[in-house]
This record gives sequence, C-alpha cells and structure tokens, in this order.
Amino acid sequence: MSILKMFVNDLPLIGAVLVFSIIFFSVATLFIDVPQQFVDTIRDEVKKMESIARETNFLAILLAIFSNNAQVNIMISIPFLNIVMYPTMILSTAWALRVYVGLQSSKANIFNDLVYFLALLFLMPHFYIEFFSYSLSLVASMKLAISMLKKEINKEKVRYFLFLVVFSMALLFIAAFIEATLMRVLASSSL
Repeated sequence: MSILKMFVNDLPLIGAVLVFSIIFFSVATLFIDVPQQFVDTIRDEVKKMESIARETNFLAILLAIFSNNAQVNIMISIPFLNIVMYPTMILSTAWALRVYVGLQSSKANIFNDLVYFLALLFLMPHFYIEFFSYSLSLVASMKLAISMLKKEINKEKVRYFLFLVVFSMALLFIAAFIEATLMRVLASSSL
C-alpha cells in the first residue's frame, strides 16, 4: 500500500486524536489547577517565551518557537514514550496558559479571562496546525509501537512512520512561521 493511501486511511484516526486533544486541552486549561510545585517552573518558561516574543529578530523568534515545538514532537514520536509524553505535553501547555493568564488578570476574573484567552487561541491558525502535527506524530508512533509488539514491523511501516514524522515537522515549521509572524504583528500594533 502506498504511503499516501495509508495516510488517507489514517485521517479519521488522526482527526479523532486531534479533536480529543483540543477537548482535553480546553478542559485542562479551564478546570485543572497547576500544582504549586510546578508554578515557579512554568512561570519561568512563560517569562522566557515572553522575552522571545519581545525579540526583534524574526529569525530568532521563528527558530525558538520551532525548536521548542520540534523537541516536544520528537518525544511524542518515540514509540512507548508517547503514552506519557502526549498527555503531559497537553497538560503542561494548558498549565502554561493558566499561569500566563494568572499573571495578567486578577484572581476574581481568572475563569472569564481563561475563557477569553482560550477563545483567542482558537482563532489562531498555528494552534490547529501544531495540534494536527502532534496528532500525526502520536498516531505514527502508536502504529509503529503496535507493529513492534505484534512483531509485524517492516520497511513499509518504518517508511510510513518516517513520512508522518517528517511531515509533522514540516507542519510545525509552518506553524512556527505563522506564530512568529503573529507575534511580530501584535507586538508592533497598538492593541
């Protein structure tokens, strides 16, 4: 079976993972509090990302975003490790959004502000491209892991795995370009 045909056959599964991921991210953002022992670490990461956003060099912003997302994607792509990494990535991203919103708003308005920031995020195209990319890598690594467990691994399955991972990385680069562009536009606007 060709790689393209395998990809088309997997699109419903990839789509289901994408929808589940967005729902889990939304619920985690709105309802799962950040454990106190992680708050300082996440706050430092949020501040690091804010400093990247203020960076004037577009290429530096682009590479910082892509590098961060590519590292996560590589960990999701590792068979068996993906079982832990994927939900951890979604939860830590949701917690980062909670910490960021917490730094920007008062305690009284935190839920309303979380809903507002979540809605804004849903308007950003890079959000969907990143989550689609991560969904591709998860499905690729899960399929490879299942093949390994069944001892049915072959060149075609490895090629398909590599295709999905490389394709997901290309999508992450496009998403990073869009995100960096949006950061520059928003930073230069008077909003």
